[in-house]
Amino acid sequence: MKDRDIINMFDHVDPETLAETDLGSGQELLGLESVGKGALEKARTAASQPPKNRLLVKPAWKGMAAAAAALAIVILSVFSANVPQSARAIASPEYPEGVSYYDYAGKRAKHQDLDQDFLTSLGQFAFSSAAEVFAQGDRSMNSVYSPLSLFYALALANEGAEGETQTELLQALHMPDINLVNSESGKLFKNLYTDNEIGKLLLANSLWLKEDVDFNKAFLERAARDYFAHSFSVDFADSETAKQISRWVSENTGGKLGDDPKEFQAGPEQMMSIINTVYFYDQWSDEFDRKLTKDDIFNLADGSKVKVPFMNRTFMGEFAQEENCLVTSLGFKNDQHMLLILPDEGVSPYDILSDPERLERVLTAIDSESAKGGKIILSVPKFDFKARNNLKEVLTKLGVELAFTEQADFTGLAATEPLFISDVRQNLSISIDEKGCEAAAYTEIRFLGSMPPDETIEMKLDRPFIFAITGGAGDAPLFIGVVNNPAAH
Repeated sequence: MKDRDIINMFDHVDPETLAETDLGSGQELLGLESVGKGALEKARTAASQPPKNRLLVKPAWKGMAAAAAALAIVILSVFSANVPQSARAIASPEYPEGVSYYDYAGKRAKHQDLDQDFLTSLGQFAFSSAAEVFAQGDRSMNSVYSPLSLFYALALANEGAEGETQTELLQALHMPDINLVNSESGKLFKNLYTDNEIGKLLLANSLWLKEDVDFNKAFLERAARDYFAHSFSVDFADSETAKQISRWVSENTGGKLGDDPKEFQAGPEQMMSIINTVYFYDQWSDEFDRKLTKDDIFNLADGSKVKVPFMNRTFMGEFAQEENCLVTSLGFKNDQHMLLILPDEGVSPYDILSDPERLERVLTAIDSESAKGGKIILSVPKFDFKARNNLKEVLTKLGVELAFTEQADFTGLAATEPLFISDVRQNLSISIDEKGCEAAAYTEIRFLGSMPPDETIEMKLDRPFIFAITGGAGDAPLFIGVVNNPAAH
């Protein structure tokens, strides 16, 4: 990889990190107009300046530990049996500006209304794909899945698909047509993108393109405009490429993922990798009191027990009893929530997770007529774990077949044939604890304040339970997972 690729690649990251890339000679950038010829000088100038408050610079409260952090990467690899020779292209998007947590007018101005059909389809994709993901997993392990991350990777691939290949991908996404996908994906990206003093929800897309292949410039322009995707021309046979991809992933996930370049090594037959990252970091609306955190027993599905720290809080909130489970919600200081779903005794979390329609009813129960207000005595174990999902089989179950064969039609990406998807995988990390920033108190409107409770419930999550992070994408969860053993990492 040459200097100009590295400059484009790190144009949006912290200058302090950029200064460590050991850039050599100055060269003019090659690529689309959105890249900009002055990026090299801009990067060199930035490298000499004090670091800005970006992802890599710890906010004052970050040392206190996050209330919750979740992130995911999806890597979609495209292979070819041929190795053509042609030109190369690089594109770079302009990311949305961060809006201060206290800038309420700025938040309102940033928001864009999303098509309801798009949100409905996104929800259907989230629930159907989640059911397949959890049907395949090890039921003794903690697991987590991000429908949002897979959606963006697939949507990008779909932009370059044609004919039956595109039809299959659209059906898997539950989307009626590609126009709805590309018209709404950019608006969803902007609405969700959060980078302020309190928390972050950072999305990033990238295309890693085999050098000397003539990729469709119109596709790269749409990817940058509608999906905020960076495009990098690389030599997959060069070990430095794996290091550069590893670094990009690490930068866009707060250093939580992508630290092993071996995960990104590829052979000369690889034509392209599509990578999406989602990084979420926020504080509870009302933090847990650390003094109330106590060790207690968590009952595993096999009958054994582990002792783990439980966070405890009593508050006025909403809950719902829905299909053999109890549901409540904890608010974050930005626009997301964490749903906590405790199955009844004798009911497995997978009884809920394996049924898309049932899962949808459970995850939307708090917003339904069955929801009640009252006093909630909550006890939830702290957890911190990583997970991996192989999503190729999941997509096959959802009807994607041609895309994985040499009969795939990805001529919208490049004229090279055959061009097909070889692998789709997702790595994730998630953690919660009781801490946050005391200087930014916030009370969520959904809580009932001092209103007399309808009833009092005790919700102790001391057996396998489901969680989901929602908000900003209709009914579709950004993350959904199951905790089978909070002591496992």
